[in-house]
Amino acid sequence: CEQADTASEADVVATAAKWLAMAKTIKGGENLETRVMFPVAASMPDNDFMIAVIAPSFTEWGLFQDNYAAANVADEDKNFANIAACDSSALWESFKQQ
Repeated sequence: CEQADTASEADVVATAAKWLAMAKTIKGGENLETRVMFPVAASMPDNDFMIAVIAPSFTEWGLFQDNYAAANVADEDKNFANIAACDSSALWESFKQQ
């Protein structure tokens, strides 16, 4: 994502937390987690940070996506758009190592 010139890292983190709180109210989003990642040593042209939304299963992610469009999320989406532009997304499967 590209951070707005007027936004701080704290603004990004706070807005992501508000988005997550809203997302958890949507069916399928109850168990979502987010990670906001700022590069320390990375080659990321045109990106100031990455945000990962983590779902415990493809089933929960699908349920969340099915219900997201019908949910009243315009305000939180607009708030996020005011601090960052995230023009692409990807769906990844990951495995946590213990």
